[in-house]
Amino acid sequence: MALRRVFKNVNLFFAGNSFAGEVVEVNLPKLKVKTEEFRGGGMDAPMDITQGIEKLTTDFTVKEYSPLLVGSASPREGADQSFIMRGALEDWDSTVSPMVVIMRGKVTEVDRGSLKPGAESQLKISMTLDYYSEEVAGEMVTEIDVMNMTYLNNGKDALSDIRNALGM
Repeated sequence: MALRRVFKNVNLFFAGNSFAGEVVEVNLPKLKVKTEEFRGGGMDAPMDITQGIEKLTTDFTVKEYSPLLVGSASPREGADQSFIMRGALEDWDSTVSPMVVIMRGKVTEVDRGSLKPGAESQLKISMTLDYYSEEVAGEMVTEIDVMNMTYLNNGKDALSDIRNALGM
């Protein structure tokens, strides 16, 4: 079987600025189910009960010492930042599909790393997210909006019945 949709390249955008040629890596958030162990009377073993999802965290590294990125962190609430990652996925038949990831949330860490004369420096930004969406070839794969309690996965809203039950 041939490889399909191999990740070929990436670019990052912040505040209308492209970081093409400067992106070292992007670590997208892990989508991990949050569980709680439960063992009630009459049960021979514990089982996991789903309690939502784990906190969404992400980080990315660029080769540029960017004052724009350094200034993206804030100690104040309501200072969420939005970043867009665009990638190129190539199929075995050379068809290229765009991947667009939108991440919004709080910049929690600006890591300037070691600054040494004559050596490459890198800047790492870490975030916790309240919004995440991932689209491939124009199709929404995942959309999570923490504050509005939405979790869309391949077009299916996994939380619509719970929002309805809550009157949301």
